[in-house]
Formats: sequence, C-alpha cells, structure tokens
Amino acid sequence: MASQIRGIRLQSDIQKEKNLVADALSRIEINNNENESDNEDSDLLSILPQVDTTDELSPEEADLILNSEDPLRLDEDTQTQHTAVENPVFGMPISEKPLNSFVHRLEIKLADEYKLIYKRPFKKHHYLAHIRRGQEQENLRTFLKEVIDPKTLYGIYFQDESLERIFSKICGDLFTNTLKIIKTTTLCKDLEKQMNKIISFKITTIRTIMELQKLTITSKPNTTGPI
Repeated sequence: MASQIRGIRLQSDIQKEKNLVADALSRIEINNNENESDNEDSDLLSILPQVDTTDELSPEEADLILNSEDPLRLDEDTQTQHTAVENPVFGMPISEKPLNSFVHRLEIKLADEYKLIYKRPFKKHHYLAHIRRGQEQENLRTFLKEVIDPKTLYGIYFQDESLERIFSKICGDLFTNTLKIIKTTTLCKDLEKQMNKIISFKITTIRTIMELQKLTITSKPNTTGPI
C-alpha cells in the first residue's frame, strides 16, 4: 500500500513539473498578432531567461563580430554609386548569440501605435519598440534619437524583418560615427532544452529518493519477532 502511494506521488510530481514547463514555454512564445496587449509585452520582457555572466557576449567576441565585415555597407543595388555615397546604409553584422546575451538590447516590432517599453532585468537594458504601420520611418527615427548612444554596444532583434532595411537607412542618415549594433536572429537561448534538463534531473532525483526509501524499508530488521 505504501509503495502504491509513493508511486502515485511520483507520478503527480512528474506531471507538475511538465505542467510548469508547458506554462513557461507558452508564455515566452512570440505573439505577432497586432492585437497583442501591453501587459503581454511586459510579461514577455519579465520572463526572458537571464543568462549567466559566462554566456554574455564578451568585449573580445563583440570586436570580432563588429570587425568581421565593413560596418558601413553602401546600397548599390537600388541606387547609383554617387547616390549611395551620399546616402550610406548602415550594415549590421549578424551573430548567432541570442538577444539576451547583450547588456543593451533592442527589440523592434510592428504595431498599431508607436510605443517604447523599457525594462531593466538584472541590470540589463531592454528596449521594446512598437513601430506604427505606415509611419515606420518617423517612428524609427524617433526611437533612434531617444535611445541610441553611438559608443554603446547593442544587440538588436527584429520581430518584423521588413523594419531592418528602414532601420539601417535611418542609422546611416543620423549617425556619422560607426554604430556598435549587432543583429541577432534569436530572441533567447533554447529555454525548452534547459527546462527538459531540469525536469530530467528532478525526476531522476525523485526516483533515487524512492529507491533509497525502498532499501531503507526492506533493510530494517524485524524487531517484532514471530507472531
């Protein structure tokens, strides 16, 4: 009877861990629906997993990425060479590092109204910019003037890729100095894989405790004597 109760408790604990993971994963899914509420955006920023210091992008890694290609690429596809020199397009190097590896983060998405949400999780700076459809240039120009410091290293993630070219063009217009902005293609590191490791560890721990309890029970001497 006792072993059956322990088995039921074990199954219950495992199910609870799975439910917790499912809930966490559902909360961090990026919702590009235009009706997404401000509260959902705030929740997303608050639960983005925080990486350890060892996972952050080091200054040496940043320099390698920034210097891997010419940081100022000229737009020669749609303009003449002369026009391109007058209107340079800022070219961002790309890193496989997730956005949350950066201390200063820029996240940009299309929305119905312009809005800038700022969070500071664990002393890191996260800017989520809502860019109004139809006013992309005006809103991005405002955002860049309000936020960007040319001397600061930023990681940037575009929820809507259509904004990248406009963003790059405005950077070239506004700033004469080379900007330290690295594009990331991942918002955060693989949380699901991490969660699965945590579940596996906890389940193994629970089962080990159960086995030890069994051994303790079976190894106890019979002190009651024969009936």
